[in-house]
Amino acid sequence: MPFDFRRSITEAAERLDVVVNAHFGDASEAERAGRVIVVGHSMGGLVARVWMGLLGRWPWCRALITLGTPHRGAPAVGVLPAAATAAAQGHGRGNEGEECGGEL
Repeated sequence: MPFDFRRSITEAAERLDVVVNAHFGDASEAERAGRVIVVGHSMGGLVARVWMGLLGRWPWCRALITLGTPHRGAPAVGVLPAAATAAAQGHGRGNEGEECGGEL
């Protein structure tokens, strides 16, 4: 299931819940227990964590595998303010030494 960056992680977890519930059909809670293995890449790992935790689907989950998931946030958060400051001071240059256009 693809992640839509325009939606919240909680909304994506709710969409995941709809997909998993449709797969199980009329299965009981006991039949669902430990049946799901979730593999999440990047933000998909956070979606899976919300699905398991906030939506309470952890009993259904046999395993959660995450790859490249920003569990502790994005490491580039401090880079953007420095880049904006440099551009505002005229240190950002375009091709052939021209000033970069536009405002940040």
